[in-house]
Amino acid sequence: MHTLKKVTAAVIVAVSAGSTEAAIVDGITQPSELFVNVWDETAQQSYALDLGITTAQFLANPTQTLSFNLAGDANYTSFLTPQSPLMFNVAGFSLVLNDLPDIPGYGALITSNGDVAGSTSGWSQAQVDNAGNKISVHIGGLNAVESNATANGAGNGSGIAGPTSGDAYFGANTWLTNLGGGLPFNNTAGVDTPLGFWQLGTSDGSDAVATPFDGSWTLSSNGTLTYSAVSAVPVPAAVWLFGSGLVGMIGVARRKLATAVPA
Repeated sequence: MHTLKKVTAAVIVAVSAGSTEAAIVDGITQPSELFVNVWDETAQQSYALDLGITTAQFLANPTQTLSFNLAGDANYTSFLTPQSPLMFNVAGFSLVLNDLPDIPGYGALITSNGDVAGSTSGWSQAQVDNAGNKISVHIGGLNAVESNATANGAGNGSGIAGPTSGDAYFGANTWLTNLGGGLPFNNTAGVDTPLGFWQLGTSDGSDAVATPFDGSWTLSSNGTLTYSAVSAVPVPAAVWLFGSGLVGMIGVARRKLATAVPA
């Protein structure tokens, strides 16, 4: 077992540099809250909303269904530009890794439209830490531009950012579509396109393990953000009837064969 290392003070400073009334819980001393980013690259502005659910709460029930009405937030409606294409992603993280019980909750929760496990093969815990540090810097920026502390009717903050907003802006080189190069995969998709959800964590405090959740995030064109797990498709009753009928026919055929064979 490798010694579990603690997060550096530099990261803590990066987070605390944001608003004193931070909308998004930091992932340094406790699990962060999940948040969504939406980017209008043409208009050069982005929108972010604190989803109000921590990574620990999500991990406790990863098959739950979640729904958020972004269209009910004045910041989102003012952010929208007619006929402008949008991209979105969802993220959260926890760098709390002081002892063995912290391991299941450690790491980044991140959307992806590709194979995270394959692209992060050979990664170390240090590389997961680096991804978490980039998320923490982005959270500090988002909290600094928060302008609606009751967004979505749940007391969760939202805000709008542009190129002059520093790390809060989706198009800043600390975020973009892969955490500014901190991820070897694209974690962004367009409207009405499902995005898979993954945990980039560790099994022993040294390696990196990518685990997919059985669900996906979708931002619809009407402004509804949902997470829903994939349910097992029930087998139609007709299939069961067909199967039992086939077994019966095989049984009859065998009895006829046994009768036809002389003793």
